[in-house]
Amino acid sequence: MTRSILALSLLLALCSCGQSPRCASEDAQGLVTALKPKEQFRSLLIMTAERTQTVRMAEVRDGLASRKKLVEAVDGAVDRHAAEWEQNLVASWERLGPAEIRQVCDALKGRDEKTFMQFAQRVGSEAKSRNDPLLKRAGVEVLDQVW
Repeated sequence: MTRSILALSLLLALCSCGQSPRCASEDAQGLVTALKPKEQFRSLLIMTAERTQTVRMAEVRDGLASRKKLVEAVDGAVDRHAAEWEQNLVASWERLGPAEIRQVCDALKGRDEKTFMQFAQRVGSEAKSRNDPLLKRAGVEVLDQVW
């Protein structure tokens, strides 16, 4: 799961409007902002929910309406929890020093996946341990609303 979070972070950042992502500032907050944490959280919630038996049963029961319910439930969970998700990511990236964060920002700007992933792997377990409980909590909320 950590690897998918890191890959999703990179993918969201690199796919932003055809231009190289840039850190809003050369600190952990600026870096996390470039990684589009709200979109990342939304994508992970959808991926997590879609893998469950609950969503499959809701699709059988509700047909196309289940997709609308899922999207609405995810959007609500993201609105409620995105700030905490972002805060956890910032705290994780703060484990790197200022020079290392500048390197990560340069890697994003230059679309240097290898360098980005080297640093992302260093903070990945911290980000996972901080955000897994939140992802589970929000996932349960989503599944409750879908069902």
